Amino acid sequence: MKHTFILLLGAMLSLQGQAQDKQMQFQNTIKVEAGDSHADIIAKAAHVVPSPNQLAALQNEFIAFIHFGPNSFTRLEWGSGKEDPKVFDLKELDTDQWCEAMKAAGMKMVILTVKHHDGFVLWQSRYTKHGIMSTGFRDGKGDILKDLSESCRKYGLKLGVYLSPADLYHIENPEGLYGNLSPYTKRTIPREVPGRPFANKTRFEFVVDDYNEYFLNQLFEILTEYGPIHEVWFDGAHPKRKGGQTY
Repeated sequence: MKHTFILLLGAMLSLQGQAQDKQMQFQNTIKVEAGDSHADIIAKAAHVVPSPNQLAALQNEFIAFIHFGPNSFTRLEWGSGKEDPKVFDLKELDTDQWCEAMKAAGMKMVILTVKHHDGFVLWQSRYTKHGIMSTGFRDGKGDILKDLSESCRKYGLKLGVYLSPADLYHIENPEGLYGNLSPYTKRTIPREVPGRPFANKTRFEFVVDDYNEYFLNQLFEILTEYGPIHEVWFDGAHPKRKGGQTY
């Protein structure tokens, strides 16, 4: 009789669990309530599934992250923002070799640091001269992001970018925009620059200050002129505080 009771109880619990499973939907997030039992939490965890973007990220499996900039020549982890751009003394660049090696290793994507906290940019931005355009590399005409984008397409790799919200160049430069206490006003992104029109005619309006406008203008450049861009990385670093700047 005792064994029969245990079997019956087990069957009832199993049926109850199946009924709960049928009621519970698969979702990206499921809230754990204060009164949930251990079994409730396990059941909820079993119904959490990744979003399409999260699943795509998991399927990338093995990716490269390249941090290349003035730090490569000064041997510092972080730049100061005061570096002369010419310290970036690049002589040759072969992004095909990079991508060929990454592809052979089984990588599916590469993320390039196009601007770290020092503010130095690796593409031909309209909005600053603190970058590769002020170096001797290819007489100031070089564009590492462009080269890498073309190589990624050639070798079938996805491309991502890291764009630092913090910018020590704009903090240290007397004419810098970071923390300049400019008012927040409605502005159109991207800001037009004479002689450098955008092929992409999409426009956005944001209420921002000078530095955030600068950052959004550069983000627009990257996402519309070097694509497809599969992933964008930011971080929350504040190497120096100035003027109560937020981003």
